[in-house]
Amino acid sequence: MGKSTTASMFYERGHKLLSDDLIACRPSSTDAPPRVAPGFPWMKLGEHSLGEVFGRSGDGLERSVPNSSKRIVPTHDRQPDSPLPLRHIYVLGYHDDNQGPQEVKIERVGAKQACLVLLSNAFVQMFLEEAGADPEHLDRCAALARRVPVSVLVRPQSTDALPSIYEAVLRDTESTRSSNAPGNVSQ
Repeated sequence: MGKSTTASMFYERGHKLLSDDLIACRPSSTDAPPRVAPGFPWMKLGEHSLGEVFGRSGDGLERSVPNSSKRIVPTHDRQPDSPLPLRHIYVLGYHDDNQGPQEVKIERVGAKQACLVLLSNAFVQMFLEEAGADPEHLDRCAALARRVPVSVLVRPQSTDALPSIYEAVLRDTESTRSSNAPGNVSQ
């Protein structure tokens, strides 16, 4: 929940949009990060998100499915033309309503927990149970967890937190880049 709204904040601030919901991540045979192809060239946003992020209504925008409150926002103008390396995975989570201060936190997870997080968020999981589970799926998730940093992005449920989410992710990706720069040794 909140993937499209979070993606729309980055898009609204000038970033390209690979996908607002679902990507196919094919395993690579090297230790390099896998490359992910662009998804559909649109975002699906509800009226509230359209108003909060873009300052507009959904009038004139096609519905994602008949009678849905979500509208299709075209992103052709800022979608990559070719696959990009997957450098970091952020899994969205919300604060428990009973917790104290609800600030944005990014928590890097280790490879074992990352594998579990990836498995629980893989769309393909729905199909695996019906089809008798692909035994290689666990291996692919484990390989991805070893190659790509995975973090849980814990945030308040309010759209008021979107600017804080944006700033936290930018700081985190910058620190990840600088720690992986040539000459820096990970500890």
